Formats: sequence, C-alpha cells, structure tokens
Amino acid sequence: MKDPAAIDARNPSFPKEMIFYSHSLRDSMIAIVNLFMGKISAQIVRYCMGGLSSTILCWGTLLALKELFKVNYLISANVAAFSTYLYSYMVNKYFVFKNRERKHIKHGGLFLVLQIGLWALANSLLFIGVEYGHIHYFIVIVFIAVISLLINYSVMKIAVFS
Repeated sequence: MKDPAAIDARNPSFPKEMIFYSHSLRDSMIAIVNLFMGKISAQIVRYCMGGLSSTILCWGTLLALKELFKVNYLISANVAAFSTYLYSYMVNKYFVFKNRERKHIKHGGLFLVLQIGLWALANSLLFIGVEYGHIHYFIVIVFIAVISLLINYSVMKIAVFS
C-alpha cells in the first residue's frame, strides 16, 4: 500500500480506493466529486442513447400503424408503447443502470407499474390534446415524450434499479 501522504487526488493515476487516505480533505472531496460526476454523466449519456433507440422503435411503430395502415391514433400509440416496453426494460436494466441483479420479478414489477402509470398519463394527455385541444397527435406525443423522459429517469434511478 502506498504512503497516504504521497497520494494526490488531482493526479489522474490516483488510486480510487485510496480517496479517504488522501493528505487533505480538499483532495478527497475533489476525488469524490469527480467520481460521482463521471458516473452520473456517463449514465445520463447511456440513458439518452437507450431513450433515443426506444423512441425510434416506438415512433417508427406509431407512424407505420397510423400513417401507412390507417389504424386509429390511440390504438397505434398503445401498440407502439407496449412493443417498446420489453426493449426499454432490458436497455435500462443492463445498459443504462448496469444492474446485473437477477431480481427480474421485483425490477420488472416496479418497471411495469411505472410504465402503466405513464401509459395512463400518456393516453389521457393524448386524448385531451387531440379531441379537446385540436392539436395534431404527433405534437402531443412529443410533449408526452418529454414529460415521460423526466419521470422515467428519476423513478428508475431512485426506485426501480437503485
């Protein structure tokens, strides 16, 4: 083990397991913040990548059903959402949050509850926006996607894959 007095948290080769043996509280705090911010920002990038691929899958299905096959917008939106759920669960569990625990019943159940809540919210907002607000369905879908993105990430990080 290295001499704690010789360790400098600002050094890129600084051993991460030695954070608390640093010669100053300032160096320890710098190392902790750097580790935390690196982990969080990488996770957010992975979330954006997973979210983008889920969005492409979901919106591609929605547009194909609605525009090509002339299926009702609510049916199209629901088929698109449910076709994306399994994919989204796997991407978030293994890629975004790097959760390797074999607790699929627990994680899957919490994920399902979250998605059902978001599904109810999305359908309500979609119906209200199109039928009463006379807004094009796709504009409402984009608005719902932004709201869902924020809720999804927060709840999955705190409650589902914590």
